[in-house]
Amino acid sequence: MLLAPPLIAELLPDVPGGEPNLLPSSAWLVPLRVDFPMWQNSEPSLDYPEYLRVYWNDELLDEKVWTGPVQPVDLFIMIAQQRLGEGRHRLRYSVETANQMLTESETLAFVIDKTAPIFEDEGALIFPQEIVSDGLTAAWLNTHDDTVLAEVPAYFSPSPGDLVIWYWSSTPTGSEHTGTLPLEASDIGSTISIAFDKQMVLESGDGMRYVSYRLKDRSGNAGPRALAVSLLVCAQPVPRVLPPPRVQKATGRPSASTLDPVDAYRGAVVSIPENAVIAPGDTVRVQWAEPGSVGSFLTEVADSRLFNVPSTQIAQHFGKAIPVYYEVFENSADPPYRSDRHTLTILGMTGFPVVQCDKVSGAILSLQDIPEGGYAQFTLDSWSFMGTDQFITIDVRGVSGADKELLIVNVLDEYPVPRVADRIDAGVISKTDLKAFNLGTQLDVRVRVSFDQTLSWQSFPSLRPTLYP
Repeated sequence: MLLAPPLIAELLPDVPGGEPNLLPSSAWLVPLRVDFPMWQNSEPSLDYPEYLRVYWNDELLDEKVWTGPVQPVDLFIMIAQQRLGEGRHRLRYSVETANQMLTESETLAFVIDKTAPIFEDEGALIFPQEIVSDGLTAAWLNTHDDTVLAEVPAYFSPSPGDLVIWYWSSTPTGSEHTGTLPLEASDIGSTISIAFDKQMVLESGDGMRYVSYRLKDRSGNAGPRALAVSLLVCAQPVPRVLPPPRVQKATGRPSASTLDPVDAYRGAVVSIPENAVIAPGDTVRVQWAEPGSVGSFLTEVADSRLFNVPSTQIAQHFGKAIPVYYEVFENSADPPYRSDRHTLTILGMTGFPVVQCDKVSGAILSLQDIPEGGYAQFTLDSWSFMGTDQFITIDVRGVSGADKELLIVNVLDEYPVPRVADRIDAGVISKTDLKAFNLGTQLDVRVRVSFDQTLSWQSFPSLRPTLYP
């Protein structure tokens, strides 16, 4: 029975129709680590050593010898970067155990590709002739499903997993707008086209734009940038005057203000300025914070100039600055018109509760108050903007009784707030764990709460009892 094959952690996942067991370029630019699974019946000694022999393309590459127990940390070799040439390679090994039993492994076959994709000639994208000669206009986009298709010229040896990395820029070598088109097995042998949507074209603005691309294979080899195609873009809609919104009860300028969360305990109100150009029949919606970010909120579309942001979307932004803007929908326009941004800074909160412990009395935590095998229990009173989308981390810190060093015992680690209540349970610490601290010293029960899905943490006041027998 053959042993399991060697292991190369860096091998890329296989893709349908692609080269199996492909090594990325980042792995063959440095010495390559190969790991080996531990074998059974291993009992090496000085008199009866064990041998691991590694074969590279059927040539003995390395030999390891053990005269004592084999340690897992020793079950690897490094293959010199000079050996990692392009092509297909085979790795296998054999194990000779102390009883002189020789067992071979399965062979690991893998591929090193160092050749970047190469296009013919200058590789310029093929656009519809009318927009190359006459320019890209809003009218052309409206009659072509708001999409510009550019054909990628045929190139040598396309493979599934290749990437077409495109650039749409105001300069021939710029990259203000970029994206990738991954190729699948079904794309090979077919026409490959890049779709540029109207939104990206509008975001790029009008003027001369240069469109180019480069090819990158699944291994990471990137080819040169193709010749850029120049397009004259005149696609912007007639501009509207849409000044930034304001947040009621916030103080500051039209473009930036500061909000005390105490004033948003029941939510925030965003108002659209009277001088915003909103025609009869237009509808509006407000974006609160970056779309997709923690705590972001998008209102329903409405015929209104006042929009409510619920109180559940406030706490995630304590101590942060967020954008607030609105979008105006016109029946004949797509996408909507977007206003200037208002930068809103939401102040941090204070007055958070101190964690409580049922075994602490008069700032003293006595071990004799806890039965053997028992626990000290922690609780937290409610706090402003408390929500079940928040997380609690609690640990107990103090001086170790064993070595006088800092000792930390975790009580809760990123624990979801179970419910909104006047008081919630907040974990326990066992008497056994408490005994590990130095008696007569002060403990520090630290509480941190995350309001933004563990991206950042707000420290609550600590409980600092003294530990007694």
